[in-house]
Amino acid sequence: MDIDPTKAPRTHATWKKAYDVKELAKLMVELSVQLEVELNVATVNEVFAENKVHILEKELEKANDRIKRLEEIINRASLAFFSDASHRKVSIAMHTILEEFTREDKL
Repeated sequence: MDIDPTKAPRTHATWKKAYDVKELAKLMVELSVQLEVELNVATVNEVFAENKVHILEKELEKANDRIKRLEEIINRASLAFFSDASHRKVSIAMHTILEEFTREDKL
């Protein structure tokens, strides 16, 4: 059995050392075990990566929701500020809106 060293450099040198059938069988078992271990590691890493993606998607969704809430609060505060010429009333309205934001932020 001839193995092309350019296509399989990792195993080429090892296969060249296998002189008899016993060594060749032992080598095939060792390589099979090694490949199985590598496959298991890759599978576990894939599961971890998928879980991390799921977690990051949830965090992104929460961040986008928070951005929307903050934009709504800013819009309401700016409308309250410009809708009334009385500084006292505007101050009270903005304070109320900002208190609402602070309560949401603590949840």
